[in-house]
Amino acid sequence: METYERDRAVRYRIARGELPRRMERARMWGGHGSQRPCDVCDEKIVLSAIEYEVDVDDRTLILCVPCYLAWRVHCGR
Repeated sequence: METYERDRAVRYRIARGELPRRMERARMWGGHGSQRPCDVCDEKIVLSAIEYEVDVDDRTLILCVPCYLAWRVHCGR
């Protein structure tokens, strides 16, 4: 996924309430990919990649590193 597409996907999911606007209450863990799809780009996170699990607002988000970083940028705005 290109950077501008990822940025647009993050903004879209925030606007729809699928991603929270703030990270203050988030708890995060990182580890090896689990073949689950990222909640932003929908691409499987392969075993050799890093996967973030973010617990926030009574749900767990699965994010690849680029999507997590894009989300952090938007949370800081």
